[in-house]
Amino acid sequence: MKAIQKSWILIFALFMFVCILVGCSSDTNSKTVEEKIDGAQEPVIMKFATESTDADTLSQAFRYWAELVEEKTDEVEFEFHYNGSVGTNTELMDAMLMGEDYIIVADPSYFKDWVPEWDISCGPYFLEEESDYLLLTQTEWWFDQVQQLEDAGFILMGGDFLYSYRQILADREIRNPDDLSGVKMRVPTTDLSIAMAECMGAVATPLPFSEMFTALSSKTINAVENPISTLYNAKLHDAAKYLNLTNHQEMLITYICGAQTWEKLSEECQNIILECGKEAADYYNNTLLKSAEEECLEAMIEEGLIIVDDVDIDAFKASCETIYDGKTIPEWPAGLRDEIVAQVEALK
Repeated sequence: MKAIQKSWILIFALFMFVCILVGCSSDTNSKTVEEKIDGAQEPVIMKFATESTDADTLSQAFRYWAELVEEKTDEVEFEFHYNGSVGTNTELMDAMLMGEDYIIVADPSYFKDWVPEWDISCGPYFLEEESDYLLLTQTEWWFDQVQQLEDAGFILMGGDFLYSYRQILADREIRNPDDLSGVKMRVPTTDLSIAMAECMGAVATPLPFSEMFTALSSKTINAVENPISTLYNAKLHDAAKYLNLTNHQEMLITYICGAQTWEKLSEECQNIILECGKEAADYYNNTLLKSAEEECLEAMIEEGLIIVDDVDIDAFKASCETIYDGKTIPEWPAGLRDEIVAQVEALK
């Protein structure tokens, strides 16, 4: 009888031991699930890459954007790469389609292979007022371009950053298109930029941004064109002393990533990024851009820059009209500019 009692005691003890093990295992599994729900998984590292310097206003704007995002979510972190250190925009767009987690800053002319018409919005003297460019982002035409970009495998994270008017920095005074005759002017490596320079009378010389200073210093080129703050931050005024205020090009700058990268993020994180992007654009357009440009211009003048402000803008506008004729850039049908301008005017 005592042997039977001992057997039952042993069985009961074994049963309790198994229950304790199962309970511990259950607690461990529960904690693992809770950790995943709490977002303990590694954040997505998104690599912001630009051909410009870290001091460029657009680089500053993105760092401000990144700070806003990282304050609100642990799901994503940002790295920063400047001066084309990881590749050109064209190279990085190919990498983004392969799933690389890059973010680039670019105007729509870089999207020509996927969205053929979009770069018309960057055309010379395209809209009359700078404020019109922000209205452009509310048109049906703009929405259609964004959709085509998404269909190609990219996501527009933000598209309402004003670049500020581009000016010509040269080794001579430029007051009208005749003054650009024979002038080798560096332009971005896009069809639009090449066509624009040729319409204005210059010899278009496509070069990566990182090569501008060396080319200008060695007289391989005679001129470059970019917004004032970009020219200053690249120290290009050390190589050429005449800033010619042509105001020839305004554009909206976009920040894009690959769709594969975007899909790694939760909908909540995506919304945070988009909302913070709007806040960053507002800060950039209304505060950072204007103050930075004024400070850069003052600094360049102190360092010997000569301002040429009596440029014949009407003459430059007239020289650029042919770019919209439907022939110079075949992807832009004749009349497309008028259609887009009408949509902008309708929003006023």
